[in-house]
Amino acid sequence: SNANWPNIKTTLDSNLQNAVQTMLDNRLAHLSTQNVYNGAVLAVEHTTGEILVWAVAGKKDTNTPGRFIDAVTSPRQPGSALKPFLYSLALNKGWSAATIIDDSPLTESVGNGLHSYQNYSRNFHGPIPLRQALGNSLNIPALKALNYVGVENYLNYLHDFEFKGLNRHPNFYGDGIALGNGEVTLYELVQAYTVFANQGRLQPLTPFPALENSKKILNSEIAFLIGNILSDPAARALEFGENSVLNFPIQTAVKIGTSSDYRDSWAIGFNHR
Repeated sequence: SNANWPNIKTTLDSNLQNAVQTMLDNRLAHLSTQNVYNGAVLAVEHTTGEILVWAVAGKKDTNTPGRFIDAVTSPRQPGSALKPFLYSLALNKGWSAATIIDDSPLTESVGNGLHSYQNYSRNFHGPIPLRQALGNSLNIPALKALNYVGVENYLNYLHDFEFKGLNRHPNFYGDGIALGNGEVTLYELVQAYTVFANQGRLQPLTPFPALENSKKILNSEIAFLIGNILSDPAARALEFGENSVLNFPIQTAVKIGTSSDYRDSWAIGFNHR
């Protein structure tokens, strides 16, 4: 290194970083015909919060607006990727994985008109246990879970998970917060999911060798239960099928999310590491 510059020890894994960057760039090239030009991957050691990969891709054409956007830190709607936090609060308040929620058509007034909520498959599944409501990422049960816990309580709860951008009045989000209409960053989302991976402890992310500074914000049994549901292929079979792309060879909790009008697509998960 240059004698005028200090050596900085970072947790980034150069081999893994390069492999993931190549994978991300190849995926973006494959999707370019669908006008998808931006993406990011953040991989961390969730037991310490140490960041192993921070990979960002953007269209290489210098005329493309936004090619310098860091999609790790850009606020976007997480859609269903936020639902595990909602259900963890409902579990904290008294529901169980077996609590029955009715997945039936629901129409509510939004602004000056009526909005009919749908599931991804456009199917409704009737009375269903919370385990399957979360596993299949159903929208009507999520709205009913929000009604159970309250919008303001849920927003305050999300602040505990360090979602700093969700700072508007509860009326700004309304019931849509149950379906992820507020904006968060990939960085915040990955950091928040460490709570489910670490028995209820939030592990702040860092690109430098970690200090012990985690904080307990969720009952460990509830954190375990959320991870158990998200790693259960049977719990998501109604909407995703028995052998979906979300099934992994080792037990892996995984959740996907899609924002309004399919602008953004998210996938986040964790295993024992």
